[in-house]
Amino acid sequence: MQPRRNIIARMALTVGFVLIVLRSDAYAYLDAGTGSLILQGLVAGAMAAAFFFRQRWADVKSWISGKRATPKEPPTDASEEP
Repeated sequence: MQPRRNIIARMALTVGFVLIVLRSDAYAYLDAGTGSLILQGLVAGAMAAAFFFRQRWADVKSWISGKRATPKEPPTDASEEP
């Protein structure tokens, strides 16, 4: 299986190299919709990364302190009790 993987990797590198070397002008433009879509993707990616690293930092802190993070229980409503 390893030789086949090397052949595929070599072919991908060769195709990528050829596409980079033999490129031509695209004569394309970015309109306002495309720009806002790119901006929205960047903001969403930044927020996802911030949430991901905040969670990992909490895991590291709990691992270092030796305490497990306990989930907070929702407050009980007094009207539900008989």
